[in-house]
Amino acid sequence: MHISVKSYTYLFLAILIMLVPLQWLCAWILAVLFHEFCHYAAVMICGGTVTQLSVSIGGVCMQCSPLTDAKRIIATLSGPIGGLLPVVFYRVYPHLAICAWVLSAYNLLPILPLDGGRILQILIGSGVLFYKTQRLLLLSMLLFCVFCVCRMRLGPLPLLIAGILLWKHRKSLAKKTPAEYNSSTEI
Repeated sequence: MHISVKSYTYLFLAILIMLVPLQWLCAWILAVLFHEFCHYAAVMICGGTVTQLSVSIGGVCMQCSPLTDAKRIIATLSGPIGGLLPVVFYRVYPHLAICAWVLSAYNLLPILPLDGGRILQILIGSGVLFYKTQRLLLLSMLLFCVFCVCRMRLGPLPLLIAGILLWKHRKSLAKKTPAEYNSSTEI
């Protein structure tokens, strides 16, 4: 397995270390690691192999050997569902439980490259409906982030994450055809 980390990810992590309390940052990192481990375990159980792991500001992307659609859905859902396991330990590790819940909820948003978007991508298939759905889902992601900022008092973090994801994938939405999205082996 090849692991790659974008150079600017280290800078982003250094900024987070200065701005975010250490207990929250550690809890977030543990939640992300557990989420990705659940994906990895599901790919292995489904008979696939992970070939590459890429870490960047936008998140972690796992490339795996080709799987059937049903196995791709299982592998994709395993992260958010397995990521809810730390919520059971809320009384012992409240920061980890909160971070795991937020990460699972956020990853289920039906936006590419998030897990919910990948599941929707498998279910929708190709065609004009794909492009219309992408625009609608981008709007729903932005509305969710505005809701988080206004109602849940999470600060500007959800908008920052949404902005990073939109910036990262601004060109790829226009370049790829629905068939190229559906042939992807990313989890």
